[in-house]
Amino acid sequence: MIKSSRILKKINDTLNSKGTILGLFQYKDKYYLSSYLKDKSGRIYCSVKESILALYFNNELTLKEVFLASEGIVGPRNFREETIYSIKEQLTKLIAGGKRLFSQNADEMRNDSLAELFV
Repeated sequence: MIKSSRILKKINDTLNSKGTILGLFQYKDKYYLSSYLKDKSGRIYCSVKESILALYFNNELTLKEVFLASEGIVGPRNFREETIYSIKEQLTKLIAGGKRLFSQNADEMRNDSLAELFV
């Protein structure tokens, strides 16, 4: 698991609505998803295998299932001036669009050209 999100190189937004809802990043040979949290407490990052990304883009997994299948997610969440750490199951409840398959997001939000790289 990464120690800082600053080392990640952004590939592109996966979901965007006036700002990144779900972003795809890379560090070395690993992919990372970054999700906006509905409670506005920040963003979380998780490492995810390419095969899991393909399942998401092929509408076989919801975003929540992708995060639960990740290789490690205990993401920092900012709360006032301190950072707290939550367990994976708690964080996945806060992921924006977590209950939807990729295709269930609005057309104008989805980056279908990015998805095509994984199908």
